[in-house]
Amino acid sequence: MRLRHGVLFLATLFSSLNLLAQAKPDFSGDYVLNKAKCQFQVQQAADLESGTVSIVQKGDSFKFSRVFTVKGKDDPLSYQLTIGDKEVAAERDGMKEFSRIYWENNALLYEVRMLAPQGEATNVVRYTLEEGGRVLRADETFHGPRLSYKNVWVFERKR
Repeated sequence: MRLRHGVLFLATLFSSLNLLAQAKPDFSGDYVLNKAKCQFQVQQAADLESGTVSIVQKGDSFKFSRVFTVKGKDDPLSYQLTIGDKEVAAERDGMKEFSRIYWENNALLYEVRMLAPQGEATNVVRYTLEEGGRVLRADETFHGPRLSYKNVWVFERKR
């Protein structure tokens, strides 16, 4: 009887640990750009004065909003996608865009393909949470017909 209870206890323990290991992070929160910790390869980012990011993640729903201030002007961007492998088509500023967001381990990868008259461009952003969720890191890689760069964006959670 003790052996059966011991086996049942161990099976329950390992099952619980497996569920915990599979849990994905919740990126929900409001974040402020820490420009001193960022690494930019593109000159336009050097003109960046401030930035905020707001994320609402509920299950597989992911809503991202950001406002950067560049030379005194606000530059907003927002998108809402379902986490998974499905690509979503949209049109913005005369370009066709195909975007998706999906898990890669505990990171979220946001991929955008843009089709413009000048050619095709891709932007991939890898979102991770660091320091116990207090820091949002976004590793961005952009490739286009006229410009390619890598940036590391660091945002700290508002308290």
